[in-house]
Amino acid sequence: MQPTVTVIVPVYNASATVGDVLHALINQSYPAEHTELLFVDNGSSDGTEAIINSFSVTMLTEVNSTSPYAARNLGIQHASGQIIAFTDANKIPDSRWIEEGVAALLNSEAELAGGDIKFDTGVDPGVSELYDSLTFNNNRSLVKKENGSACGNLFVKKEVFEKTGLFPGTIRSGMDIWWTQRAVRYGFSLVFAEKAVVCCIPRKFPEVIKKSYRVGVSHPIIMKTRGISAPAIFWEIIKTFLPPRISSLRKQMNQSPHTVSSAKLWAVAWISKSALAAGRLYGLLFMNVPPSPKPYKSAEYKRVDDI
Repeated sequence: MQPTVTVIVPVYNASATVGDVLHALINQSYPAEHTELLFVDNGSSDGTEAIINSFSVTMLTEVNSTSPYAARNLGIQHASGQIIAFTDANKIPDSRWIEEGVAALLNSEAELAGGDIKFDTGVDPGVSELYDSLTFNNNRSLVKKENGSACGNLFVKKEVFEKTGLFPGTIRSGMDIWWTQRAVRYGFSLVFAEKAVVCCIPRKFPEVIKKSYRVGVSHPIIMKTRGISAPAIFWEIIKTFLPPRISSLRKQMNQSPHTVSSAKLWAVAWISKSALAAGRLYGLLFMNVPPSPKPYKSAEYKRVDDI
């Protein structure tokens, strides 16, 4: 018998993309009778809610905290599935996404699986879109080298939350890496689900800079969790303010079929790095390692191993 799956998608002012995400999730190869779709609005004001309500899915509202992790936590508490699948409102799942993510868990007997995040850069992407596609959401590297995964493509057996607790709900970015690394330290297994693919729509310049800053805020928290000292973190922040190396950018560009002005790419990269460094400095000075989240328990589902 196939396990039941709850897909959780946090949304905030995502009217430009949420319709495509909904269509992709409704047309999955995985049996609809074993699938639950939960969209959690985080206070949208651009018509996102109306789009979601036009589909036969469940929409919840999280307004107490403007954080995708708070939205995901609300979804987890309402989920009925044995497996929780996470993605975002700017990522379009492949038609076999759920099927392949579930298969990766069951075939490997792992508790967590991070899937592949590809980018739809189009024919002629702007510099910022190209930089975004080369810099963020490299889930293959996160899973295989850092024992972490982005929530943009993550499958988790629900019982994992019983031991690890929910996500820290007060921070905007980076807590998916913190949480999945924490789950691995608890003894759960994380694998890379190469065939479970979502396609990400790259960000434009303002969104890239905002993303860089938000991600930076979380880095000192993750470093502290690893036992890195405050002086060592501060030194890493100082180095982050330095301009990027042209050789590193060229190496990144070799991964892309597109060509852009090296000078423009370098400028975007340096501004992004500066925003990252500013976020890291703020995180070091004002943010603490989140307390251990309370375990989540539910008697309303069967464990995957029981079926």
